[in-house]
Amino acid sequence: MGHPSLVLSNPPHGVVDVHRAALPLGLPPAEAGLKVHHPVPEIWLVDQDRTAAEAATQELRAAGLRVTPMPADALRDSPPPAAVRSFRFEATGLTLTLDDGVVTLRSGERFTAVFCPPRQADGSEPGRSVGTPLSEALRPTGEPTLTLGFLDLYQTSEGRLRRDAVVQGVTEFSGLGASMLPSAVGNLIKFAAELEARPPHAHVDRRLSLLQARRRTTVQAMPSRAGPARQGFTYGTPALTALLASLRPELRDVSELDLSSRLVYLTSRG
Repeated sequence: MGHPSLVLSNPPHGVVDVHRAALPLGLPPAEAGLKVHHPVPEIWLVDQDRTAAEAATQELRAAGLRVTPMPADALRDSPPPAAVRSFRFEATGLTLTLDDGVVTLRSGERFTAVFCPPRQADGSEPGRSVGTPLSEALRPTGEPTLTLGFLDLYQTSEGRLRRDAVVQGVTEFSGLGASMLPSAVGNLIKFAAELEARPPHAHVDRRLSLLQARRRTTVQAMPSRAGPARQGFTYGTPALTALLASLRPELRDVSELDLSSRLVYLTSRG
């Protein structure tokens, strides 16, 4: 059996008729009203029947929602990030130095940057930052209360999608030259602004700035702390975990920020 079709939310939405949206979402109107206010793309619907997914897309759009249908293979094939160690702006574009070589984002080429500021960890995994987009090998030690800010650069090169991550505390920012700031966070914000202001002129998507990271739900969770039940394919639900594992085993334990970066890219590219 092939991979299913996905319908992704693509906020911000317009004026929404929540009663009309509730039916294709399979939710009561009150819960649909809460769901449509989530500020970051999510997987809303999954269907093996592409025609049914397209019909649901049209109905949600008619209800005032911005949604993006796509094959699940697009999410399956989205890459993990590679750490950018340093960079420099040049007349021909932006050159990135990574552990395995050098990549140049050339002026005139189209690419998308997904920006996420640093944030408080949720405390569910003691002794480590929650949601950091990099692998354990790149995670600094002794930083249990903050998730590192990052900016993921997505670009198609030689027919392959790349995702290169400029990360607070990992990337060296001397490439900003005289604009370099004393603060690592300030440099990350400055770098995002430079991407928009000079060649190769990235589209910087800042929707992850609005995300409040959530824990996965577990059977061990105390009822008093569980909060409202999560519906559908919201992050932390068994349904989402099963879906991601079916697409690619290593996606099973992906963090919310990592998954959200992929979904932001997939919805912003079109």
